Amino acid sequence: MVRVKIGLRIARHLFNSWQRLWQGWTVGVFGVVITEDKKILLVRSLEGWGLPGGGVLFKKDQPCCPRRYHPWAGFLNTLAREVKEETGILCLESSFLKVFPSYLGKDIAFLFWVSDYREPKIKKGKREWFSQKEVESLPILGIRMKGMIDEAFEASKALKSKQH
Repeated sequence: MVRVKIGLRIARHLFNSWQRLWQGWTVGVFGVVITEDKKILLVRSLEGWGLPGGGVLFKKDQPCCPRRYHPWAGFLNTLAREVKEETGILCLESSFLKVFPSYLGKDIAFLFWVSDYREPKIKKGKREWFSQKEVESLPILGIRMKGMIDEAFEASKALKSKQH
């Protein structure tokens, strides 16, 4: 089992390196979903825990009606699609939070705050809700993902202080 996981990591790393070399920049979006009791939604993968999200497919995720085009429309469509695919949660309202450039490769990640969502009755995917203290002991998917999760908790504190 351990050999399979290591083999998958190596294969994924080689594929991602080849993809970046030949395809140029990749763009990803990630959603921050935090409950009122300050628990964040994380998704489990083979390597660890991370925020729900994924790559922007510019042809697939553009809005249908160009007259109603919004600068973030493609990103928001990707965010809604990825969060639903990975967790089953429907994103109803989202807003831009921060940009996270890559330190090593040619990719960039956009972080969005999901302010309104609907959780399905049936749990889908490998997802869990964690407090900030619980997140500290989890295996997180890299330094950038850790930074995004820390930023999410900071943003939630800032939003709470604005509401009071």
